[in-house]
Amino acid sequence: MLFGSVTELQREAHSGVHAVVGSHGGVATGRHALSVEVASLVVHDAGFGLDDAGIAALKILESKGIPAAAAGHDSARIGDAEDVLARGIVSACNARSRRAGVVPGMTVAEAHTRMVSAGSGSGRGDSATEPSFHMEELAKVHECRIWLLDSASMITAEMAGGIAITGSHGGLPGGSAKRAAKADVKFCVFNDAGIGRDEAGISRLSPLDTRNIPAACVEAASARIGEAASTYATGRISRVNNSAHLLGVRSGQSVQAAILALLAAHSGASSH
Repeated sequence: MLFGSVTELQREAHSGVHAVVGSHGGVATGRHALSVEVASLVVHDAGFGLDDAGIAALKILESKGIPAAAAGHDSARIGDAEDVLARGIVSACNARSRRAGVVPGMTVAEAHTRMVSAGSGSGRGDSATEPSFHMEELAKVHECRIWLLDSASMITAEMAGGIAITGSHGGLPGGSAKRAAKADVKFCVFNDAGIGRDEAGISRLSPLDTRNIPAACVEAASARIGEAASTYATGRISRVNNSAHLLGVRSGQSVQAAILALLAAHSGASSH
């Protein structure tokens, strides 16, 4: 079964499925897949990134005997499960998938077939109630609320006018421009996931520009993908859209410096 985002997987409907997702292979992705009790999983490696965060899910699933593999970021578009299955080349796999015959360099289509043929593995998932993706309101600066969201799917209408710092990749889940951001936030930050095939890792930026929403991506090597706290703490901007550029956000800035620049621009505009 193909899913643009791992967040589409629900335990009641998808327990036991062999899933191919467009999501990065970060910690939260692995935990969510365990809570659903998938039979196997293929993710996108998101350029590996800081601390190899883009493939952390493979070890998490291995701990429960569940086969998992990752598609190379330069072989398929992140956020696009159909492309991962059609063009993806395996860049990493866990020990359980190797037992099914999966090896790096193999096509994702062949790897998926081998994991399906091998069955559901020797382990079971973890249906613990602790949330896989975390969200918190970090601060309120000049009446602007700043949110840390491990997944951009957690953006809600109440966050409109605030700042959303996410752990998500900057690709469009399922290729849908409507899913770029679920609210008109003042600024949104993603991980560039190594940018990758067809520059899919930054493909949210342009659709957000058409909505006049400033947005930026941080370099995958500067922050752990899937972890908003890491994006905020160590993320360094790699790409920005025009709306963000007009407000002083630049490549090379830290996320915290970018926020200060944007808030200063807004403050200056409101004083005139």
